Amino acid sequence: CTIPCIGRVAVQLFEAAYQSTTSLSPPQPFDFVFMDIEMPVMGGLEAVQRIRELERRYFVRDPVPIVGLSGNARDIHINEGLASGMHEFLVKPYKKEHLMETVARLITKTYT
Repeated sequence: CTIPCIGRVAVQLFEAAYQSTTSLSPPQPFDFVFMDIEMPVMGGLEAVQRIRELERRYFVRDPVPIVGLSGNARDIHINEGLASGMHEFLVKPYKKEHLMETVARLITKTYT
């Protein structure tokens, strides 16, 4: 389990993983990403956009499922998260059952 503390670190982890492979279409280095929207240095929306750019640049076939996390429950925040490239969005605080349902959907769904 890798837990970067800021969006920039998450982007750097993805880039390093993609650069370290010689495969034309590298596999995803992570199974899931839980990305907080508001973080220092680089926010979650920008980090997700950069991860998606890296996936395109390195011809990654299956984009990593990204779940946005925020304390803001307004539709504009949720829509911004989904528009940035997130697959799901959870509003904090969330119940364990809701988190598990979200993970189950991501496991059974193919995002292409």
